[in-house]
Amino acid sequence: MTVAELHGKLAPDQPDGAHERMEDLLTSDVFGTMKYAGWEHGFLHWLLKAEPAPIEPSPPPISTYLSLAKTTHVEYSFWPRLKNNREPDVALLFCFDSEDPLLILVEAKYLSGTSDWEGNEEADPSGRTGNQIADQVQGLQNMSEEDCLGWFQSSTAIERPNISCKLRRIHLFVTMHTVLPVRDYELSTRNLGGTWPIHSYWLSWTRLAECLKDHLDQPDKGLAALLGDLYKLLQRKGLLPFHGFNMEPWQIYPQIPSFWYERWWSLPPLRLSQYQSFWDQIFWHIQPIKSLPDGCFWERI
Repeated sequence: MTVAELHGKLAPDQPDGAHERMEDLLTSDVFGTMKYAGWEHGFLHWLLKAEPAPIEPSPPPISTYLSLAKTTHVEYSFWPRLKNNREPDVALLFCFDSEDPLLILVEAKYLSGTSDWEGNEEADPSGRTGNQIADQVQGLQNMSEEDCLGWFQSSTAIERPNISCKLRRIHLFVTMHTVLPVRDYELSTRNLGGTWPIHSYWLSWTRLAECLKDHLDQPDKGLAALLGDLYKLLQRKGLLPFHGFNMEPWQIYPQIPSFWYERWWSLPPLRLSQYQSFWDQIFWHIQPIKSLPDGCFWERI
């Protein structure tokens, strides 16, 4: 099921451009599959590959927050709205057997950059800076625990996190970059005054396929179809990791006739009957002539 369409993200009259719709659809495909197939089938391994953002204070490894062994269940809220009217792509509520719940606010990008504009907090009635990541981080920090948990009221999960627990919060920026997008974080840092109120992380879409690959062979045909289709989708979108060039064809090239097989330098110079080649060494057929006028030292025989 396309979660994006359930939330009106693919409507014909949607004001967002084509790139934004593709981002919403990719978010729906990936996190929707995570919701229906289960976080255990490669998705948590993918999240654990997130890198700490280049910010101050420096975040600890994301494994400090996430644990495969301790996770009991995950709840999902697609396109929740913050108090400052920023709308992240998805909120994930991880519940554990012996630790406080963890709220991960996810902003996903595919072909477009962040939704920024020139502005300041004084001029905006919602207190937004104009920088998307900075506004989401500040907005998440300013949300009460009750409001955050309110995003998941429609969840059918049996266990609910205790409202009296300390809700831990982190921000996750997902892009198709293969290296950490430092520039985006530099711009956000300027709008946050240099200090980030919550820990933030970055993750690449291209890391997901390798995590799913080990879970494609499922005895449940329905589950196998869900994971297999998502893996094929990532392939179709080119969101696979780059492992370098394949050198195998070059290792066996001497045994394979090829247009590029360079043999010409082992052949003798071409000579056409009694005619001399253009490349013949003509200096053997010239000699000095002393009787010629000044300025002409050489004459060809």
